[in-house]
Amino acid sequence: MKNSGIRLREWLCLRNIIDFPPLWTVMVIIIAVVLSRYTVPLTLGFPVIVSWCLGMMLCVFAFGVMIWCAYTLVSSNTPALPHNKAEVLVTHGPYQWSRNPIYLADIILLISFTFLYQSLWPLMLVPVLFLILHRRFVLPEEVMLQEKFPEEFIIWEKNTRRWI
Repeated sequence: MKNSGIRLREWLCLRNIIDFPPLWTVMVIIIAVVLSRYTVPLTLGFPVIVSWCLGMMLCVFAFGVMIWCAYTLVSSNTPALPHNKAEVLVTHGPYQWSRNPIYLADIILLISFTFLYQSLWPLMLVPVLFLILHRRFVLPEEVMLQEKFPEEFIIWEKNTRRWI
């Protein structure tokens, strides 16, 4: 019980609240929506119903992957939140196909807004979100995992792509 209190306190520190991947994703989505509404329109040209259905399918898929990842991490007794030391190297579930499936789902979520808003602005911001996630989260997490699980990480790294 005491250990969970420490984790909650660590997560609630200002750095973890501000430097939280979903917050970055939401900020980039907001920028994309603002650009879509208030700047030069860069439309897709798809029929509204087709675009909306594609966007909703991608959105549901992204959230499904996020939930699956969180469940896989929690059921493996390792923290699902960034900036926490992993207790176990999780290499099953979605982590057998991608070393960063949650961050990949964040990018898919941003892409879904391309179709939901029928605008190319969200798609144009994918490299921005990718770089933020890659530099702020992926690289530091990989260093932590390499240090904590050196032999297991090398095997996982050889067999599993970083993104897709």
